[in-house]
Formats: sequence, C-alpha cells, structure tokens
Amino acid sequence: WFKQELLSSNGNYPLIFWVNSLPWIGTEGSDGWFGYTYERRELANFIKDNQIKGLVMLSGDAHMVAIDDGTNSDYADGGGAAFPVFHAAPLDRSPSIKGGPYSHGTYTEDSQFGYVTIIDSGSSKIEVILSGRDSLNNELVNYTFNVDVNATALKSLKPQTPSAINLIQNYPNPFNPVTTIKYELKQAGFVKLKVYENNGKLVQTLVSSNQKKGVYRVTFNASDLASGIYYYKLFVTFSDGKLQPGFEAFKKMVLIR
Repeated sequence: WFKQELLSSNGNYPLIFWVNSLPWIGTEGSDGWFGYTYERRELANFIKDNQIKGLVMLSGDAHMVAIDDGTNSDYADGGGAAFPVFHAAPLDRSPSIKGGPYSHGTYTEDSQFGYVTIIDSGSSKIEVILSGRDSLNNELVNYTFNVDVNATALKSLKPQTPSAINLIQNYPNPFNPVTTIKYELKQAGFVKLKVYENNGKLVQTLVSSNQKKGVYRVTFNASDLASGIYYYKLFVTFSDGKLQPGFEAFKKMVLIR
C-alpha cells in the first residue's frame, strides 16, 4: 500500500509528507527503524529506483525536537534516497533522544512542538520551513529548503486518467470511525459503492450515480456501527453503449472501537 501511494503521489504533488511513527535515522536501539534495517533499506531503494521527489518525513515517538536535512536519512544502496526528517515533540511526554545523528541537532525540553510552513507564491518553487519550538513558542532550530514545482509536479497540471478500473484498499484500515475509500474509473459508467456487514446485510449505499472517468475518494463514517469486519463493494455498469460486462470488486475493512 505505501509503495503504491508513493508512486501515485510522485509527480502529481510537489510535496509528499510521510508521517512516520518511529525514528527513521539510527543504527542502535529497540524502538525505531534500526530494528528493521532490511525493510528500511528496501523502502530507501524503492524511493531511489522510482525517483520519488519532494519527500519529507514527519517522524514521531522520539520525544524531542530534531531536524535532519538529508545528511543522515539515506539508507539506499549506494545512496540516492536522502530526504529531510523532522521530529517535533514531546508536548506532554518526558523528553528523550532516540536515533541519530541529526544534522541540525537535538533538543529535549518539556512541551516542545513544531511548525511546518509552506510558502507557495505561484512561482516555479515552493519554500518549506521546518521550525522546532519550545513551550513559549521560541524557535529552537529551523531548516528551510525549496522544492522545484516544475520538476516534481508537471503531472498535476493534467487530470488523472486511470488506465483501468480499480478498487483500492481503504485507508486507514483498521479504522475508527472514519475511513476513505478510493476507486479509479477508466471510462464513464453508472457507479454503485455499497458497504455490507460480515453476514452480507447491506449497511449503506455510499454512491449511486453516473460518473465520468477519473479518480474518486469517498469518506465512510461508521460512528453508529459496532466493531467488526465489513466489506465494501464497487459495481460499475458501463454507459458507452457497447455490449460488454460490467465491473464488480470488493474489499474487507475492519472497524475497531
């Protein structure tokens, strides 16, 4: 799923923010990607091989403010997958340092936080400012860099036109209580998107309308439902006048209270 999201975002958006729940940088410790070096290298090589541009990591669980400008974040074979990493914590947790080294240092005071400021003036570049702050909103550290819009987002000037009909796994999954369902239509048709209980009982019809080809996202709110397994099913009847079968697909999602 993550690789697919990187590929679909690359070139369509000048910035891709990766919200990561554990420290990425480092070689020692029990609480971070340093316990999963094979998987970290696999993802880094994927980023390198597919030339993923404009990637920024917002990283958690380190209880500190820290910034790395890409000096230490590259774990691809032979290099080529560096990106900025920003830790902005601990807010209400006890300070601590995890992972490293970080090019711009580490800061461990109570109630720290951070800002990400994006300045888009309509030019060919977007300015990004990462700013770590103390409890009084005083700046502890910052890092500013530019992203070339022309190099990374030319595809965004054109509408997404899928080459197939595709029902994509909802995200997040498991979820509580809201999740997003995405699907792609290669051609116009009458679309139905329905949610069912595990026993086959219909819960809700989310979509029932004619739609043009394109990429669609639908929000499903399960606030009135009990925890459990649910299924969502996509039905498409083509409206181009040709005699051809329709399309059906379903996927499983899990609601956890």
